[in-house]
Amino acid sequence: MLPHRMRLARLLWAAGIPAEYLPQENPKLKKQMEYAHEQGIPFLVIVGGDERKRGTVKVKDPRLAQEESEEEVKEEEMAQKLIEKGARLVPIPRGVE
Repeated sequence: MLPHRMRLARLLWAAGIPAEYLPQENPKLKKQMEYAHEQGIPFLVIVGGDERKRGTVKVKDPRLAQEESEEEVKEEEMAQKLIEKGARLVPIPRGVE
């Protein structure tokens, strides 16, 4: 699962969206959410086995109520969805595009 998360991060970087992931092979969701909260990361991209099979991710805004905070989108639509939700864009580093 780690290589898949790395690939998703590269897609976000290529779109100019800052992204991080925990380097463990299968970190628990709670640990990831705690890390995001501590670091002030405003959005989460969640992918599990089911999402991976469907080619989707869940884009989550933990600041919203549970029923409003999560939306499943195709991987190729992930960056655009985050931009629509207000993700901060940064200049794209050389070699990432």
